[in-house]
Amino acid sequence: MLVLGCAVTVLWLLGLGFVVFVNFDKAIALELNAWGDFLAGGFAPLAFFWLVIGYFQQGKELALNRKTLSLQVEELKNSVEQQRELALVAKEEVKILISEQERKYRYDKLRAQPDFRFSRFSDGWGDNNYMAYFTFSNVGANIQHLYATLIRCKVRCVISYGEFNSAWDSGEEHTFIMLFSDYEQYRSVEEIVVGVCFVDNIGEKVRQALYISFDHNGGVVLSKGEWQGQDS
Repeated sequence: MLVLGCAVTVLWLLGLGFVVFVNFDKAIALELNAWGDFLAGGFAPLAFFWLVIGYFQQGKELALNRKTLSLQVEELKNSVEQQRELALVAKEEVKILISEQERKYRYDKLRAQPDFRFSRFSDGWGDNNYMAYFTFSNVGANIQHLYATLIRCKVRCVISYGEFNSAWDSGEEHTFIMLFSDYEQYRSVEEIVVGVCFVDNIGEKVRQALYISFDHNGGVVLSKGEWQGQDS
């Protein structure tokens, strides 16, 4: 469009020059106001022509701008979609990482727990009390800060720690000693629930309930559960 405008302008100027050249004698004789009218009449169509060219050129530029904006909007949409997909991928990666961490924590937690096993049982009189001795071994992980208390028993009795202490390493044995007032009281008991609280091998506090069932003839069954709180 600009090339066409330039070409038409050149031709128009050449045409004006040719008219002046052909009528040179008359042109010299023209007064200044006549020259003004001549130039105004000669350049007015050219000015209008360039106005039209500018209008079409502006329309073309606006169309290009609209196309550019449309492309930018499309790129922005694509960018948003890509960001959304990246966010979803990152979210899934975080879920996988959390899941792996949780699995690792459960595995480490399981390995950090003790495993109490019944070793032997005996009973007899001592210090004006009838005493039941329950010896257990730990075949699991080492534990620290151990505390034991009687949670539930059919009759009133006292638990003594015996050689029990605050640490219980893997492979060691320790004994619960239950003190009853007399033999008949001892014979009436079939189950004792002992609560143990300790710090496991990863430094977390754990509470367990040990359910001790026995038949007073050396037969003992040990089961473990959760210690929810002090029982009566």
